[in-house]
Amino acid sequence: MENDYAIVIGVEYYEGIHPLAGPHGDLERFLAWIKDEAGGNIKDDNIKTFISTPTFTPAG
Repeated sequence: MENDYAIVIGVEYYEGIHPLAGPHGDLERFLAWIKDEAGGNIKDDNIKTFISTPTFTPAG
């Protein structure tokens, strides 16, 4: 939808603990659903995605 927006965050890496198994895959499946016409039907331009890496974790 034209006026729908999404912020999707996948955090797999946390300081001081072993990486989690799954958040990035979950994020990819959720993105596929929100983009699908039968799901959220949100345009790519209206989606912002943050994914943690071993050297970057989104912080508030």
